[in-house]
Amino acid sequence: MSSLSLVRIVAISRSATDTTTASTTSAFLAMPNSRPASCASFSPRGTTTHPFKKRRSCGCWGERLTWATTGAGTNGTTRSSKRVLCSSVDSTDDTPHWRREHVSFRAAYGNERVIAHLYLPKNAAPPYLVVIYYPSIGALGARNSEFATLVLTEDIVKSGRALILPAYKGMLDRGPTPLTTPVHQMRDLWIDVVKDLRRTVDYLESRSDIDIGRVGYLGFSLGGIQARMNLVLEPRIRTAVLLSACTVEKAPAEVDSWNYAPRVKTPVLMLNGRYDSLCPVESTQNPFFQALGTPEKDKRHVLYEGGHTDYISRMEVVKEGLDWLDHYLGPVH
Repeated sequence: MSSLSLVRIVAISRSATDTTTASTTSAFLAMPNSRPASCASFSPRGTTTHPFKKRRSCGCWGERLTWATTGAGTNGTTRSSKRVLCSSVDSTDDTPHWRREHVSFRAAYGNERVIAHLYLPKNAAPPYLVVIYYPSIGALGARNSEFATLVLTEDIVKSGRALILPAYKGMLDRGPTPLTTPVHQMRDLWIDVVKDLRRTVDYLESRSDIDIGRVGYLGFSLGGIQARMNLVLEPRIRTAVLLSACTVEKAPAEVDSWNYAPRVKTPVLMLNGRYDSLCPVESTQNPFFQALGTPEKDKRHVLYEGGHTDYISRMEVVKEGLDWLDHYLGPVH
């Protein structure tokens, strides 16, 4: 994607914040201070490390040593992959509709930690259905998660589903990332972002109050564009709702979504504006949709009167998205 395209998408995405954010925005996605702590090292199970020291070996005081077992092997076998998460709940607060937990856990690379914001509904009982949110490209420059708020994100939680917004590498309080970043560095960034997404699912899997068999994905703009790669590389996601997704200029092969599109089998709902100047219907939206390997009966493309962002706050858009989640993840308990 060219720098000019990025600048245009950022500018329009930022303007969408004012038109799509509900009155409870600040209560919904207010960002806490980032945690400087990093899990520098850990002692695997089976070592001779003293039990007391092993609990502190992550270098993350007060954190819970959690392990996620995920992954499928070849020939139908199960491959058990033990991954230390060193997860912690760093702060919590409550609103009338949800309990918000600001959590963190060890990243799958280096000595970094992923920060995430988990919203647990008060009108449903655990284990919760959960939706992972991937925001627009403006998150590369925004340091406050209020930027990422959409009416649909709030209504997902109000409908009785949990929602988690990770601060993917280079975004929100783990950013900013300049739009002039060289292509090879952006390639490496997108690879780490996919790792953050997968590690977020690992974290959700470690929680007894989350139904890991019913995980959805919500992607807006960049989050929709990147969905083709994300859905292939994270098979635990069962369905996706994409807002303002479209094709973009060719990217390095490792992160070029065209290479992943035919391998997508996940049910996908694509919602777009009919007059989107950034993502024209015929030249970018239709090719994106048609390239998906999802069976025809499990993918749907709906157009609304509007551009890249101004249609998103409409109640018919919210209803379409929630109905799709009901159909493919099942009703809320």
